[in-house]
Amino acid sequence: MKAWDADGHVYEWEGTFADPYWDPRFRELRPQVVDLDGRGALSWYIDDRLFPVRTGPNQKLGGTPASKDGAPSAGQRSKARDPLDSAELRNAAARLAQLDDENIEVQVNFPTMLLSWPLVHTPGLGSAIAHSYNSWIADVSSRAPDRLKWVTCIDPSEPQQAEAEIYRTKELGSVGVMVFGLAGNKHLNDAIYEPVWRACAETGLPIAVHPSFSCPALGDLYETWLEHISLAFSIPVLLAFHRIMSTGLLDRYPTVKVGLMETGCQWVPFMVERVEENSGAATRTTSGTRSGRPGYAAQLLRAQSADQTEAARRQHGAVLRH
Repeated sequence: MKAWDADGHVYEWEGTFADPYWDPRFRELRPQVVDLDGRGALSWYIDDRLFPVRTGPNQKLGGTPASKDGAPSAGQRSKARDPLDSAELRNAAARLAQLDDENIEVQVNFPTMLLSWPLVHTPGLGSAIAHSYNSWIADVSSRAPDRLKWVTCIDPSEPQQAEAEIYRTKELGSVGVMVFGLAGNKHLNDAIYEPVWRACAETGLPIAVHPSFSCPALGDLYETWLEHISLAFSIPVLLAFHRIMSTGLLDRYPTVKVGLMETGCQWVPFMVERVEENSGAATRTTSGTRSGRPGYAAQLLRAQSADQTEAARRQHGAVLRH
């Protein structure tokens, strides 16, 4: 039996942002691959910034760029089992050959560089990068639509453009929308995400919460790549689970399906217990309305607060009588 890969990845390359896909309004800001040391340690130059971030706190890596002008990077040359044409999805045939070697029938592909946010500071450029990526991966995947699937990328800081992109990419063949558990200090239930949830509900596209380098405050806590990838990269998925389960998101959007990607499932019992004990979980009454049902710890805190309030009231009354 062949496997279905629900979380494959592609490396963005120069062709991802080529003229057929790139918004001409941002022609001068097109992402460029540069070789700063002349030895193949390649970087993206985007909006006066470099990616990956290889030193200091909040490091962001991932394998891309893996080539410049067709020549593989120093890191890519060491990946014998990951051919460049397949890694960069330069053509469908190369990726299909690798899937056959690994006994995979269907693969849903996610980006690599676009797991980091924010990449830019110029308004509109983040959405232009996502738009170009989506158009490119839709084009290549359309050569093998039964086996090569893909998810929509958005810029969470531009919700109106994100909403329009979800509708556009649904028509291009997208099978989901990738989001971050945290975008800066914004959780998935923040108002900025409402257009995204609404568009997913209307298009039927599921939401895929993927680990990400999208919370600088978390990234700044760690000074090495391994520490960052071990903790700060994955924690936003758990935070997304908490917000989804404790704030009624899926009651407002009951038809939206949600996937929590690339983090295993060992953490689920722990998080369920925390949500049940400490969050204001809600239940439905027989009339269909919602009523609050705080968890055990929340009820205990409420009872303690009531006791303290009553004690203060009695003490205040005693003082007045005296």
